[in-house]
Amino acid sequence: MSPTRAGRLLATIVAAAALATACATETGEDTVGSRPAGRGAGGDAASEGTDASEAGAPAQDVHAVGDVAHTSVFDVAVHQVVDRWESGNQFETPTAGHRFVAVEASLTNTEGDELETWSSLLGAELTDAQGRPWDVALAGSGLPTLDGDVGRGMTRRGWVVFEVGDDATGLTLRLKGELTATGSLFDLGI
Repeated sequence: MSPTRAGRLLATIVAAAALATACATETGEDTVGSRPAGRGAGGDAASEGTDASEAGAPAQDVHAVGDVAHTSVFDVAVHQVVDRWESGNQFETPTAGHRFVAVEASLTNTEGDELETWSSLLGAELTDAQGRPWDVALAGSGLPTLDGDVGRGMTRRGWVVFEVGDDATGLTLRLKGELTATGSLFDLGI
């Protein structure tokens, strides 16, 4: 690649990153059925690290399993959590020192386009009490998936499976309606 072409490519990447940063605004997060940030299901400080007020931003509400919240064009809810989920597929096993956590959630397209697409890889973030992020696992092939298209006025309900360390506690799940949305934060109670 010529130096001129490489320079233009770099300038394009920098401009795209600047545009994405400028467009990253909060998109209508709801506070229905919520608790102040940094409070677990029993009102304790189980979800430390979720309080944005330390950085000068307002604290984000933390929702419990069963609550309905709003992010971007979706109403979102977490219905149940299965700690130490086991697959019926012999090839879906966590690595040594890890376990699977399966989360059943739903997305309702309340105000989006005729068809909105949601991906757990881009829209679901799991973090523990130590602030460690955990990835979506390549597991759950026998479960209905949350990933896919959601028509306006329709609801999609399914599962997302994460692989977390055996020592991970104070798990919180952020469901984001779109890539730049703040998302809605749920205390998973484990």
